[in-house]
Amino acid sequence: MSTPTSFPPSQLHPSSSPFIERGGELVARPPFLQENTHLRCFFLEAKQEKLHAMCDQVFNTPNGGIFSFRPFSNIVLLTFAKIDLIYSLHGNDAARGGMPEIDVAIWVPLLFEHEGTLHLAWYNPYIFVDNPFAMATGREGYGFPKTLAQFQIPGQKTSTDPYWVKTLAMERFRSDSISQEIRVVEVIRTRHAQPPLQQLATIQSLITMLTGENESLPTRVALGWQNLQNMIATREIQMVYLRQLRDIQTPTVAAYQEIIKAPTRVARVHRVGVLDGVFEVRFPPNASFPIAEDLGLSPAQNPVKGAYWMDFDFYLDVGKTLWRTGTS
Repeated sequence: MSTPTSFPPSQLHPSSSPFIERGGELVARPPFLQENTHLRCFFLEAKQEKLHAMCDQVFNTPNGGIFSFRPFSNIVLLTFAKIDLIYSLHGNDAARGGMPEIDVAIWVPLLFEHEGTLHLAWYNPYIFVDNPFAMATGREGYGFPKTLAQFQIPGQKTSTDPYWVKTLAMERFRSDSISQEIRVVEVIRTRHAQPPLQQLATIQSLITMLTGENESLPTRVALGWQNLQNMIATREIQMVYLRQLRDIQTPTVAAYQEIIKAPTRVARVHRVGVLDGVFEVRFPPNASFPIAEDLGLSPAQNPVKGAYWMDFDFYLDVGKTLWRTGTS
């Protein structure tokens, strides 16, 4: 049975055995470039106690207290992204070509503390994608919890058509349940808004996202300034994930667990703006994807605090191991 261990950099790659490349592999090697990403972003207000419980379950309990994760604010993001082209920049993989991808994700800002220093990072508890290559690469390579799904994303930013995500799920967990395609996320434009009011709501949400709300005022100011400086200087944000493999003999335990940090960096911003309108988000109840329950949101009606759009290119870089299980 594995036991938690923190590894110094010299021990992060204990095996010298090369990865076995087989025909039909769906996983490309990082880093990746995503060209012409068309993003729609919606700010939602979650519940702090639910976000704390998520941090404990996903990060704090597995790593045994070596790192301490907590929510930075109660503002979370729901993003719908159409990526025209994504491809690997690694060696031979760069010559194999690329593919488009649709990606819908929940983003939760977290603080984690290590050796007395606070760090800001983002965690995606749910990600839905439209092709198996994206799902396999995300899950195997980084620990992204990617799931195959179908989508509706309005082509026009002013459209009154809804956004939605539909995927294979169980309405409830029972012995006689059968999986079916279910809508698990819906975004509805309820009315048009005056642009100044919409811009103010979006700016307020951005400020809360950057400065947090649970820390002391000096800490909030320092972290907010540090985050703003870092994003301007590096165009980079850090993401954290739990990558794990279930034990084949005792399937209630993990044979391997690893907390990974990986940076994404904006290569070029083409255009950006505020989405005009008043929106609400719905998470139709189902047992497989309890998004509302996990975040402390309403299944039926969640007012959007602000919304914006951006067209940009970005890199997803190689990751770094913060912590991994050892073997006893």
